Amino acid sequence: MQGTIRTVISVDLTKCARSQHVLHNRLHPELLPVASVHPGEVFRVECVDCMGGQIANNDSAEDVLNVDLSQVHYVSGPIQVEGAEPGDYLEVEILEIQPLQGHEWGYSGIFDVKNGGSFLYDYFPRAAKAIWDIEGIYASSRHIPGVRLAGLIHPGILGTAPSQEMLHKWNHREAEPLAKDADKITALAYLPDEKGSFLGALENNPAAASKIATEAARSLPPRENGGNCDTKNLSRGSRVWLPVYVPGAKLSVGDLHFSQGGGEIAVMYLKNCAYH
Repeated sequence: MQGTIRTVISVDLTKCARSQHVLHNRLHPELLPVASVHPGEVFRVECVDCMGGQIANNDSAEDVLNVDLSQVHYVSGPIQVEGAEPGDYLEVEILEIQPLQGHEWGYSGIFDVKNGGSFLYDYFPRAAKAIWDIEGIYASSRHIPGVRLAGLIHPGILGTAPSQEMLHKWNHREAEPLAKDADKITALAYLPDEKGSFLGALENNPAAASKIATEAARSLPPRENGGNCDTKNLSRGSRVWLPVYVPGAKLSVGDLHFSQGGGEIAVMYLKNCAYH
């Protein structure tokens, strides 16, 4: 790898996520690209954590208790891939993932049963949080003394934009089980919700953003486009092939994890990450 690697998306960790139009938290074919790359180009993307900075580096779990889950996941993009057309496959190779300088920390948390809960809410019903300091491939926490773990850093979300046809398919498919028993399958199906939505550069046009938010897909379930796969082995040195549904593919990435168990039973996010 020679030459300077171009940073195509930069974030400002001192600003609110909702003020940065290089981020978005919904999926829709009409989202506006915020960067452009060429096939074969090596590039760098900066990301915020999936909560958009709602979780602080302190000793209180109040932020986890009261987190606004309607805002997840904040991802960087979309990135226009020049020449990509519907029917193509986009090959993405991950070369490196690391924290942004000066922000080498992450958090793990348990959502309160009254606000999101977890897969193990019968055993852990109350909100809890641990802050982790990241040193290279290792992390340790002042909240869990004596523990030092090695990470397998990976993006939880890596995906392309859906076509209008694919978006309609998702919304129709996920509406059926919700209508039958919403309490049991909410982790697998989420209908569009304008509350908490953030559509990146489209926010400059409030009327268009409001309209699109009513049909844009939530990012929680993994789908045909890739998306929230949470595959821990999608780390450095990995390649993934993503289907292209719209011109330019409109690639997005985010939800960076330092370490994660299968099925995301327990969660640890990199608070702020650079990805390329």
